This record gives sequence, structure tokens and C-alpha cells, in this order.
Amino acid sequence: MKSLYSLDCLNFLSQETRAEVIENIRKNDLAHQEEHVLAVVELANELADVVGIIRPTERRRLLTAAFMHDIACHENRTYHHLIGGIRASVILLRNEQHIFTPEDIEEIRVLIAEHRASYSGPRSSVASQVLRLADMGRLDSERFGIRAIEHRYGQMSKEFALQETADYLISKFAPDGYAWITYPALGQQLYMKEIAAIKSLCADRDKLIAYLDDVYTYVEKKHGEIMC
Repeated sequence: MKSLYSLDCLNFLSQETRAEVIENIRKNDLAHQEEHVLAVVELANELADVVGIIRPTERRRLLTAAFMHDIACHENRTYHHLIGGIRASVILLRNEQHIFTPEDIEEIRVLIAEHRASYSGPRSSVASQVLRLADMGRLDSERFGIRAIEHRYGQMSKEFALQETADYLISKFAPDGYAWITYPALGQQLYMKEIAAIKSLCADRDKLIAYLDDVYTYVEKKHGEIMC
């Protein structure tokens, strides 16, 4: 599927690096392919303006981490943040030493390692908070379940996908969900109304299942019917 997003803000990276990253991303499940990754880059770039990440080197580190954060999803979903940081370091040391120092590359590795909602340690920088928010995406109670369905689409029956997705979203986004434990304060300020709507939806399983049924229909139209 052609991405709706552009690589223009990543033009500082070599063509070799961009091509290698995209090649790996296209091996991921539907929820972690090019459309998602470039949306994360776009939102990270916007949020960097909000929080004042304006120095070129800092901005390049953030955007590179955003671009490479899911590079290892197809290898190991559970540890992709750790494997991905290492993969990114290898690629950058090979192709990008003309723009990144070893210290820059280590910072990019750390940003990738800290990007997941399940990461429970302290975030090392403002850039880490920005990447965390950008990875979750623009909070929208009408669309937030799409990637969760896409992650399971074609891998199991519709009914099982709805139930498994509901379990996942409740554990992550209900009022006591793990996503909110370390959710950056910046996100609380930017998305207060959206967070309240998502928490409310995930607090009512029947309502959530009905919502996910509509999302599944949307995903089916978007990607076509896949037999599992």
C-alpha cells in the first residue's frame, strides 16, 4: 500500500539508509508498516516544534529514531525495541557517520529502546517523551483501535480478533491501563479530551466490542479480505 506520508523531512539520511529501513518495515505486520512509521515521523516533527527541539542535531536524532523505531518488529515483537536499537546503530555506523557521532547514534539507540508504552523506566530526555507520544499517534477515539485490529487482521477469525483486541485495549487504555502509568505530561496537556473519551470507551467492554466491529469493517475495506 502506498504511504500517505512523505520522506522529505528525512532527506538528511542517505538513500541507502532510507531504502534499508523501508525494506525492513515492509516485512512488519499491517499495523507497523510504512504508513504508521512515517506518521510517527510527521507527528514527532510537529511535537518537536511544540517542545522546542530546534537544534538541527537534536531534531535529526529524534526523526531518525522515529523512522527506525519499528525496524525489528518482524523479527521479534516482544523485544523489537531492543533489537531495533541495535539494528539502527549498525546501519547508522555504516552509512551515516558523516552526520552522526557515535554519541548521537547511542542517543538514537536509547530513544528506540524507550519508545514503547510498556517501557516502565524513566525517560531519558524530552525527545524520548516526544517519540513515545508520536508512536501512540494523534489520539482520536474514533480511530485509535485501527492499528490494534490491523495487527491481528488476517491472522485469526474476526470474532477472535475482536475479543483479543478488546482484551488488549482494555489492559492498555482503560482508566487503570498500563499506557497511562508513564504517559508523558505533555500528552496529558495536548490530548486531555481525547484521553477521557478513550478511557470511557475502554471501561465498557460491550461498547468497545461494538466499536471494534465497525473498525474491523473499515480495515477489511482498506486492506481487502484476507483468508486466515
